[in-house]
Amino acid sequence: METLIGLIYDSVLEKTLSVAAIDELRRMLGATAAWLMAPSPDGVTFEARIGISEQDADTYVREFHGIDPLFQAHLANPAGSTNIAVRNSDLITEAEWTSSAVYRALGPPANIGHLLTTVLEPGEGAPSRVLTFARPPQASQFSEQDRALYQAAIPHLLRASRLRHAIAQRLAT
Repeated sequence: METLIGLIYDSVLEKTLSVAAIDELRRMLGATAAWLMAPSPDGVTFEARIGISEQDADTYVREFHGIDPLFQAHLANPAGSTNIAVRNSDLITEAEWTSSAVYRALGPPANIGHLLTTVLEPGEGAPSRVLTFARPPQASQFSEQDRALYQAAIPHLLRASRLRHAIAQRLAT
């Protein structure tokens, strides 16, 4: 955990959370893929991605972001999924997930089955982000221990985001 926290704070002077920090948390969680998304004028943009192709990321943004059942569940219950690590099975049923258009198009073909995600809302004017980790469909679901590990990292992710934003604001003036 010490290495992860160091990588999170090392990225304060970068535009966004470093790929090294995301990759370390991905490794600790036993995930095969991870991505960081941010709001953009066109919907969302991938700021970082590990284990997911550029083509799959572009397909998600272009065709599925607006109809993604997990994204819709986040919107329907923002207080229940903001700054809290949640699994796809916490937000929607397995049947809803596996029958969704986004899962059918990008799940098994991209080797994505189980998700652990959070909407990072750092406050203080810092922009929100969605940080997601994935395991293949045939792998085990993320456990309570996995969720607790991710949850323990979230306060550091939020503080680093606030620091990054404050530094950028000061440099802009």
